[in-house]
Amino acid sequence: MVLGMVEREGKVRTFVVPDRKAETLNPIMKANVETNSRIISDALPSYVELKEVYNHISIKHTQGDLSPMVINTQTISKVTGAY
Repeated sequence: MVLGMVEREGKVRTFVVPDRKAETLNPIMKANVETNSRIISDALPSYVELKEVYNHISIKHTQGDLSPMVINTQTISKVTGAY
């Protein structure tokens, strides 16, 4: 499993992780993303507590809207091949 982060038109960081649990993912996010940054993620429940530290926006892909828009997760999806 891979956790990926990308700055808009910037650096990409990926991490191999054993699971999708908050206690696994959130420390990696906090070590690599500045406090108060805007984070755009999918709606994985593990990311809920990120709102305490970041300007966190979550996108619910299950609603079927993957069309290009201003706020989306398509940049990292293209990098990881999950598009």
